[in-house]
Amino acid sequence: MHVHTAAMKGLALALLAALSGAALPAAARATADENSGALGPAHLGWLVQGSLEFGGDRVADVYYTNGESQTLRAGQGVGAAVGGHYRFAHSPFDLSASVGFKYVTSLARNADIHINRAVIDVQGTYWLNESTWLSAGPVVHTGGGFSGGGLAQDLNFDTSTGGSIHLGWRWVGFAYTNIRYTDQFGDRLDASSGGVQFIWRF
Repeated sequence: MHVHTAAMKGLALALLAALSGAALPAAARATADENSGALGPAHLGWLVQGSLEFGGDRVADVYYTNGESQTLRAGQGVGAAVGGHYRFAHSPFDLSASVGFKYVTSLARNADIHINRAVIDVQGTYWLNESTWLSAGPVVHTGGGFSGGGLAQDLNFDTSTGGSIHLGWRWVGFAYTNIRYTDQFGDRLDASSGGVQFIWRF
């Protein structure tokens, strides 16, 4: 009985040593992967985005009968977009593309006064860590215009190309876009804007 117990202890020690020998290289590989920036396999997914932006040249001033007024600016608007993104394998880089709509309207009830435009956005994103990201890329605004609601001259904006930069934490960020519009009369408007962005990647 004593010999059998000793043999069992020897076998257990041998198994423990073998398992320890296998675990140490695996742990070393995991540490090396973390240090080399390996963040996981490639991933192709969806993207949903919302934004609230301010700025740009003044397009129209709307005056109300109660004495209040409102200014519509070329870069102002609420935006929504959908698209896709691709996370490169073992890399902090992510590439995304989206198509959306940006819109701002007046508070007038008796006239439809607004600025609208479609937005095509391509972004290259670098994850500084697992929560914080920085992105930049080209943006195209097309099909845009100002509707005066029959009270002011309508304006049509040419397709415009600009650039944007974003800094975010998880699903919320701050964005700045530099872009200019040209209307049908050849007048140029600064439609640059800054604001808050909400983005979900799946």
